[in-house]
Amino acid sequence: METNDFQRSLDVVICVLKEKDTTAIVKVKDFLYSLPSLKQIERALASAVLYFAQHDQPVFDWIIAHQAMLNPELDLFAFTRALVRTRLCEKGWIQGRDFWFDLQNILRMGPLLSPHFADYFNQGELRLVRTMLKISA
Repeated sequence: METNDFQRSLDVVICVLKEKDTTAIVKVKDFLYSLPSLKQIERALASAVLYFAQHDQPVFDWIIAHQAMLNPELDLFAFTRALVRTRLCEKGWIQGRDFWFDLQNILRMGPLLSPHFADYFNQGELRLVRTMLKISA
């Protein structure tokens, strides 16, 4: 898929989510099925959530309150855990030793990682992580 097509789809998702209308979420998800894969649909929804996490707190809060509407295309808990895992593993931290997730969506960190954790995320990503996961050092 071309970058321009994805950007157009993302722009539509952002415009729709900005309206804070649950009916519109269903319609925009139907629209996204024109994308070539479920991964692209998830990416468009996740990118929009991260956009609002960084640029529009009231809309982000509304999305979090209505996150069930994003399922099954985007599971925000699973996406957030994957984001944390990716960012930390890219920096050489090891899941199971330096950090781990428990069954209550608590992110546990070892003492060496804890002081550096926020350095590995942009502002929107960090807001999403702190909103979706409980963090225990």
